[in-house]
Amino acid sequence: MKDSFYLLLYIFCIQNIRLCICQQIKLVQALSQLSIMVTLINNDLHLLDAYSQTVSNIYNVISPSVVHIRNVRLKQTNKKNENNESMGSGFIISSDGYIISNHHVAEGARELFVTRDDGTILKAELKGSDPSTDIAVLKIDGRSL
Repeated sequence: MKDSFYLLLYIFCIQNIRLCICQQIKLVQALSQLSIMVTLINNDLHLLDAYSQTVSNIYNVISPSVVHIRNVRLKQTNKKNENNESMGSGFIISSDGYIISNHHVAEGARELFVTRDDGTILKAELKGSDPSTDIAVLKIDGRSL
């Protein structure tokens, strides 16, 4: 009985040692792959920097054309008029102040206000809207563009 206990203990220890060795091998393989990845990233840093610069430049050029739109709707509840506001975004497509947005952003507007990237708030006019394509065209005073 004593011999079988030692035999089981020996088998258990061998299995655990083999498991530890397998885990260590996997860890070494993972570290090796990580090392390769770090080397590749270090080799491509100039490419990543160029990509980052490109994205930043595009943002700097495009961001002034993106606007925030606030739609003030007139909502009637219990024979009482209340303002109901919704918000959305759009982008300026021309230097004379035309903006493309979504129909659902401008729908039912009593007043539309456009906030530019510099914080300027301008009143907008709804020029047209198509619910089937969810497109709306707004107009702001283009003199400030």
